Amino acid sequence: MSNTYKWPWVLIYLYIFLVSATYILWFHDYNFSNSPSDWGTVGDYFGGLINPLCSIMALYFLIKTYRAQKEELSETKEALQSSAKHQKDAATAQKNLVELEKKRLVSAEKLLVIQILNADIISKYDEIKFLSSEVNRCTTAMNSNWSMPNLKGVKLHSDSEISGYRNSCLGKIDKEIIEINKLRDKLKKHHPIED
Repeated sequence: MSNTYKWPWVLIYLYIFLVSATYILWFHDYNFSNSPSDWGTVGDYFGGLINPLCSIMALYFLIKTYRAQKEELSETKEALQSSAKHQKDAATAQKNLVELEKKRLVSAEKLLVIQILNADIISKYDEIKFLSSEVNRCTTAMNSNWSMPNLKGVKLHSDSEISGYRNSCLGKIDKEIIEINKLRDKLKKHHPIED
C-alpha cells in the first residue's frame, strides 16, 4: 500500500483512539455498569462520534473511486483514439501499397507488351534478312545461268521462273516492312521511341 492510501487509515485509527481515550479519561473513575441502558448510552456516544467519520471516509473513497474511473475512462478514450489513428494510418498505408502494386502491374504489363512487340519486330527483320539472301541468290543464279531451288524445294531453271521467285521474295519483304511499321506504331503507343 502506498503512502497516499495509508494516511486515511491512519487518520481513522487516530480518531478512534482519541474518541476512546477521551471517553476513558472522563469516565475511568466509574465502575462498569450492568444496566443495558448505560451501555446503550456508551454505544450512542461512540456511534455519534464514529459514524460521521465513517460517512466522511465512505464519501472520500467514493470520490476517489469516481476520479480513478474518470481517469481510467480518459486513458481508455485516448487509447481508443490512438488505436483508431493507427488503424487509419494502416489503412492508408495499405491503400498506398495497393496503388503501388497496381502501378507495378501496369508497368510490368506495359514492359511485357513492349518486349513482345520488339520480339515481333526482330523476327520480321530476320525474315527480311532471309528474304534478302534469297533475292541475292536469285540475282546470282540469273547472272550465272544456274538453276536453283525455291523455298518449297522446287527446282527453278529459267530466268523467268527465278525472276518470278525473286519478285515474290521482294513482295514478301514489302509486306514485312509494312508489318514492321505497324508494330512500331503500336510500340510508340506504349513507349515513345525516336525514329
